[in-house]
Amino acid sequence: MYKITDRTFFRQDAKTLAKDLLGCLLVHETGGGALTVRITETEAYMGTEDLASHSRGGRITGRNRIMFGDAGYVYMFLIYGLHHCFNITANEPGRHEAVLIRAGEPVSGVDRMRLN
Repeated sequence: MYKITDRTFFRQDAKTLAKDLLGCLLVHETGGGALTVRITETEAYMGTEDLASHSRGGRITGRNRIMFGDAGYVYMFLIYGLHHCFNITANEPGRHEAVLIRAGEPVSGVDRMRLN
């Protein structure tokens, strides 16, 4: 059994959250069993002043709207038309921060992951 983290865990600055997410498990329950990945690499995006962040300058778009709300939500987007990036919103509303999950180690459901 896994401990499910509540939203308050994500209401910290993105740099701290990026460190705290290392080693955490992402679990997707399916009819065929759990697909589980241990987070091994993260990257923090520090809001409107961070030129690499999608929330830079405070401009809200349809793509980045989720970054302007509460923490603990998944923000996904397609980059270069090839890769889906998985981010988790961070900090208090109004801070517009997020953490990119850069890498993970498969823990369970590896054969199903390969098929997917």
